[in-house]
Amino acid sequence: MRCGPGALLGACLAAVALVTVLLPTTAVGSAGTAASSIVAARVADPTQDRPTLPARCRPDSEQHISKPAPCYVTRFVRTRPTVMLWGDSHAYHHIPAVRAAVRGQNVNLVLFIAGACPPMVRIAKQQDTCSVINRQALEFVTRLHKNGRPLTVLLGAYWHWYLSTLEKIDAGEEPGADEAYIFEQSREFRPGVPRMFRTLGRMGVNADVLGPVPTVPDEVFPCLQGEIPYACPIPRGQALPDESTTREYVETQMEALAGRPRLINLKPRICDSAFCYGLRDDVYTWYDGIHLSATFSRSTTSAFRGIVRDLKR
Repeated sequence: MRCGPGALLGACLAAVALVTVLLPTTAVGSAGTAASSIVAARVADPTQDRPTLPARCRPDSEQHISKPAPCYVTRFVRTRPTVMLWGDSHAYHHIPAVRAAVRGQNVNLVLFIAGACPPMVRIAKQQDTCSVINRQALEFVTRLHKNGRPLTVLLGAYWHWYLSTLEKIDAGEEPGADEAYIFEQSREFRPGVPRMFRTLGRMGVNADVLGPVPTVPDEVFPCLQGEIPYACPIPRGQALPDESTTREYVETQMEALAGRPRLINLKPRICDSAFCYGLRDDVYTWYDGIHLSATFSRSTTSAFRGIVRDLKR
């Protein structure tokens, strides 16, 4: 399945998950067989190579979506520093890397995640899942900050999706049958996201931002290496539509943050100046075309180690 701004929302949201794949090790009797086994052990089923939440954070053990509540990935210890991941599924797909970065570091990891729900501050007290989890996230940040607890907030969203939807709204387009929800969220995105950045900035909260990552466009050339997910090179302009505009938007919002916030840019790991790649060194970039695979995410752990190191200081 390939998901994009024009794809079915339900299918895209259902893709927010990880099933851990365990590959058995096999004794081999020749150098050629051994080499094949090494390669096989590195390649997870890409359609199942997805981030997962602890079972306690899901509505039930069979589901892969989060409850509208904080998810404590690690045991929460009040006195130790906390990394908080806040956003939609484009925050979610970084969980394997962030989880690996905090492992063994005596740091809390807490998630406030909901599909198609960017990190926002809303004035109205709506009771939908996105409104509830955003209020919970801000209350959590406020409480830790007031108590003087070390905290770093990682903000992530499918920035381009909301911005491109706002362009449709501003052009007077009406939502299609599968677009009503994203139209609603994008309308909230317009004031709510800048308000969130300003609020964190006024509080002086340490926050970093997960930059845009490439995705597979809805229309793409047939790929003999596989299309579920897409494994071939994609022209950079198609995988990162409106790249400069999206980056400019994110960087402009970051100006409201305190200190020297990081923009975590993983694009050089996926793209060169001409193409973005769906498969490199036997690792699939995506598991559904719109979200990073868990294996690829874990390969980016080094991008988050500095955040944890600075937080502990």
